[in-house]
Amino acid sequence: MESRKAFAAPDCLQDLCVFYCMNHLDVFVSALKASDMSAASGGSFPVLLGNKLLDYYMRCSIPKYNLTFKHPDQSEVDLLDDLVSNGHTCNEISVIHGEKVSADIFHTLSSNNLFRTVELTSFDGDEIAGMKKVKCEIIKKSLKVLSSVKLNKLSDEEMFLEILCNLAGQSYLESESSSSEVAENTEDNFEDENMVALPLQVDINEQFTVANTKYKPTKLQPNCDRNTNAQKDDFRCVNLKSFTYNQYASNFDNMNEVVIRKFSLFVSALSEILENNLNLQTFCVTSALSYPLDWFLNLPFLPLLKNLQSLTLACVNVPNIRMEEMFAAPRHPDPLSMLPTLQNLRHLDISFWNRDGETCATYSRLQLKLFVEGLKSMPNLRSLDISGTNLQDIISHENGSSECEEHCMPGFQGRKFDFLGLYETEKCVCHHRFIPAYKVSGSGSEEQLIVALWSYQHSPNIMTHVLANIQELVVDSETTLKHPLALYEGLVAYMGKVGSWHTSQSRSTYGIDEGLYSSVYIMYFLLRKDVKRLLTIQHRRHMLENLLTIMWSVSQLTNWPQLVTDKRHKMMRISMLIILVLDLESVAVYSHRFEQYVQVLVQVNMGFCRSTQRQLVLRLLHSACRVSQEHKAIIGQKLGLVQALLKYIEPWSINGKNVLMEVLEKYWSILWTLTDEVPVNCHLFMQYGGCEIGRKCIELFNVNDLRRKITGAISNVSENFELHPLLMTREVVVLFRDMLKYASESDYDVSSHAASFLVQLASSGPEHWMLAEPSWETILKEVDEAIQKWDINGPKGVKFRSLLPMLRQVGNQEVGVAQLWAAWGICNLIIVKPSRYFAMLEREGGLKVMSDALENPGIRDDVASLITDILNRHTRWSDADHSIDEDD
Repeated sequence: MESRKAFAAPDCLQDLCVFYCMNHLDVFVSALKASDMSAASGGSFPVLLGNKLLDYYMRCSIPKYNLTFKHPDQSEVDLLDDLVSNGHTCNEISVIHGEKVSADIFHTLSSNNLFRTVELTSFDGDEIAGMKKVKCEIIKKSLKVLSSVKLNKLSDEEMFLEILCNLAGQSYLESESSSSEVAENTEDNFEDENMVALPLQVDINEQFTVANTKYKPTKLQPNCDRNTNAQKDDFRCVNLKSFTYNQYASNFDNMNEVVIRKFSLFVSALSEILENNLNLQTFCVTSALSYPLDWFLNLPFLPLLKNLQSLTLACVNVPNIRMEEMFAAPRHPDPLSMLPTLQNLRHLDISFWNRDGETCATYSRLQLKLFVEGLKSMPNLRSLDISGTNLQDIISHENGSSECEEHCMPGFQGRKFDFLGLYETEKCVCHHRFIPAYKVSGSGSEEQLIVALWSYQHSPNIMTHVLANIQELVVDSETTLKHPLALYEGLVAYMGKVGSWHTSQSRSTYGIDEGLYSSVYIMYFLLRKDVKRLLTIQHRRHMLENLLTIMWSVSQLTNWPQLVTDKRHKMMRISMLIILVLDLESVAVYSHRFEQYVQVLVQVNMGFCRSTQRQLVLRLLHSACRVSQEHKAIIGQKLGLVQALLKYIEPWSINGKNVLMEVLEKYWSILWTLTDEVPVNCHLFMQYGGCEIGRKCIELFNVNDLRRKITGAISNVSENFELHPLLMTREVVVLFRDMLKYASESDYDVSSHAASFLVQLASSGPEHWMLAEPSWETILKEVDEAIQKWDINGPKGVKFRSLLPMLRQVGNQEVGVAQLWAAWGICNLIIVKPSRYFAMLEREGGLKVMSDALENPGIRDDVASLITDILNRHTRWSDADHSIDEDD
């Protein structure tokens, strides 16, 4: 039951290569353009790599740079368009997210490629975005080569009805105008004017009518263009080995005439697909089809499905209508007697789930007997799921006791299943002492719940009950878990699946929200049960990816009922706490999701976020900015964070209304970090009015911590000589001149930042000073006086990434005050933290710069004294044990 052994294994080389391509798509596309594209689409760019790259991209639910402040020259969608149109070949496609890529991309893909494997998900906005037509084109173009199709329905029936009809070799007409035109050509026109005809086209030699006892029949029109078998095969899919249809949302709840007709077409199309693909090995339908096994066993061509090995006919969200009410066709009185026909089955799933979680599929004693006899005729059957039915009697002891210690299936002595699904059966057979299966899904033990967690992720309704049981085990009890890692992996898998459902922005059901909230809530408590030590880097990366999808989806959706909104706020907060608990910040920095990690945090801060959660998201965002200079440039320029932060701050700098001081301070902290020795961010800071916004904030808010962060950011900007003309305005210089005042140690930070700013502007000499008042000499004199007041032996609480800005001023022989400021700052740092800053001094060539400065005969005495002290301390430090400071 325990998952694979945990060890810190690195990613495989192929994954690392794909990660690089994902994070540097512009470089990748440029490289392909520079090479021979015809060769790139062949040997040098194989189909396998194309499938891998496309799969990574399509499964990424978070559109990059989709924010209002995105850089105008950056468009991930345009790059993918370029990649696809320049020789990208693949034969597999998986589209499981909405609003990820444009319809043009899919059109290009369907034009240039034939797909063997297709996975499509329907979304509410497909019709508006033009995706419905393009997805149908993908199916039509690849009909002859398709071997595997998986359809996930999150919206209404329209789109997938058309796709199913295309797979069946039929034409689906959905509009009223089209229906009326076809109706004129039918033998019997419909008498009811309100009835919407939904005709299909079938073979010329066949007349097929979907009828029911309550409504008039829907006529299926023959297609006169197909006269031969060869021609017929061109219009239908005949090579399928695997077919899956998962229904997560349905409008079958409100049964009306039109809906029932669509339901009838849905069933007839499934029947046609089966008849056209008699070599199917896997057939999986999870839908609102009432008692789907009855329908399947009534198929006239059932004996021809000899290769069928896996059959899933799970019933969910059952409508208030049964199969016998839908069709007037003759039906077998005991369809379960046809089970022996499926003698090659290895997996059978006939689980039954209703939305209320109480209704189960009830079979009579005769049907139970026929079912048992059918199982006996399936020697290869290794997996059986009868959850939500009363078929559990097949393993019950004759006297009904749960104390049996030997085989409980009469007629199956010596036979044991690999998997047996008994979750939510009528009787608690999962508590039997002996169950003839290696793995059992149920609620009788931790092991059974883990199996259920992995087995029923296809249905939100089932998972609501499974997660409730797991919550009792993990959150509400003090039981020591036997398999915490297996629980963790199952929850992560479900979070990823249900998180991707949210991107459809479907508002048809709130059941998904309950399961998503429960899984995140349970995960937080599971991590507190010492499971963290078992996690590998892959575990953490998968968790990060799923949390990003969840946070992105939640931040996008609004206007939900109050109860759901409250849960979503809690879910957002818990997601950010999990990031902190697992230290996923560092995982994000070194993964291909780093840019999206920052983007999601910004999106959360912009939208669906309360004040308590905003503190968390800004903490995470600030931590993400404390990375390498390269990453800072990406965050500031490519992701537009500098511009975004200034946009947030600007309204507060004008009127100061509704100010959250903690949030405002955090915004300036992030800007302070982003401008630290990153010239491109400093230019962006000035381009979007950062200096003026900072000046207004200082004048409006008399808060020392806020002023320290604002002056720190502007001081960083002043280190760029080319920006001095923009900074050297009378208002700004006078403001920083006033902040030089130093009365106590609490004033040091603001005073030192002001001195740094003024020194940088004045360091170029009087010829570059643009102001008549205050003069260059006055500014330097006041800076000199301020420095004399500072305490050189006190810790200042600021870590420097580099000493280069100071070292440049140590060598400034023309401006003595600039030399004094720089020497004083370095001396203070090596007094407080010698190991950290002596090593930095050596690495950046500072010792030579200082020695050269001492050789200048015009050097000031106080500057020479400071430099001499630094060099002497370095000599003593070099001769002593190089122990690292505790705080480093």
